[in-house]
Amino acid sequence: MSYTATNDVDGSGWTEVATEVETAFVQLRSPGPVLVYVGQSVPASDSDEGVLLNDPGLVEISILGMEAGDSVWVKSRQSEDNTVVTSAPGTEPGA
Repeated sequence: MSYTATNDVDGSGWTEVATEVETAFVQLRSPGPVLVYVGQSVPASDSDEGVLLNDPGLVEISILGMEAGDSVWVKSRQSEDNTVVTSAPGTEPGA
């Protein structure tokens, strides 16, 4: 089983978009920019770690070979909401 989910993310904190999976795909559907982070726990709210998605530029990322316990977190780099679509095997976090 897999899922595709749409999330509106802002700059106030990180949103978990995938967890306990080995692969995930994240696509930016608004101008951005957003940060995509993979790790064992949520980064600090003021952290700028991760891969930057921005339109124009890199608007999607496939994440392969995630380790047990890893999650994918997304945060907007601006105050406005940005929309991301995530596809991954398993069940959507929080569902």
